[in-house]
Amino acid sequence: MKGISLPSSDEIKTAYQKVDPIFSAKSNVSAAELVTWSQWSRADARLGELLVRFLSDHYRKFEPFSLRQENLNSPCPQAICVLLEFVDKRVREQGPSTALYRLFKSWSQILKEDVAKVQPQMFFLPYGFPKPSQDLKTIQRSLALYEQWGFFGREDLAQSKSQSQNQKTLLSAEKRRDLLHELIQKQAQLTVEDYIYFCGGNIQRRTAERDLAAHPFLKKTGHTRGAKYKVKKALPVENL
Repeated sequence: MKGISLPSSDEIKTAYQKVDPIFSAKSNVSAAELVTWSQWSRADARLGELLVRFLSDHYRKFEPFSLRQENLNSPCPQAICVLLEFVDKRVREQGPSTALYRLFKSWSQILKEDVAKVQPQMFFLPYGFPKPSQDLKTIQRSLALYEQWGFFGREDLAQSKSQSQNQKTLLSAEKRRDLLHELIQKQAQLTVEDYIYFCGGNIQRRTAERDLAAHPFLKKTGHTRGAKYKVKKALPVENL
């Protein structure tokens, strides 16, 4: 986080215009700009979303070894690595066994080489190091794509709209357990869709079904996609 210069509103606007899908096909974005804007995405989630979409479509325009060196010289080389995890999510949804996905994995691995995790901190500035009293919900619901680089964050920068079979579950088993316990405290009956929604859409349907079926305080009624799960009894306080 040290050394990152926060952008002005005009600088953010310029970055928006160059990576917006409407204009990006004709944009000439340099490696230096891409790295700088990746740093700025920590101050502007919308820029992060646009960069993820831009890289999903245009990553092959960037020679990975020179981009890697540019990134290693930046104040926070982990920032673009976080964005690449969300690009991975978008590209993977097109099919994890496709040649396009394999090519992207090889390309992105070059950029991630020799980049270490940061000390635990919030991804989005100016929040900095986490304060449990203020940031508890973000920490509890932080996505794994941030955490593997040392950050906490809840925003899905891939902006996935569908629950495809290739979509990853972005919450750890521990976080899913805590969220399900919280949901059970709020509702006496729930569906798979309730649970997926409560998790912010960051869980595969199959994973959600397994979590609900395995929970000792839930009883399933019905055998179709409309099945409901009734709470058998109050959840003990010590399990929260």
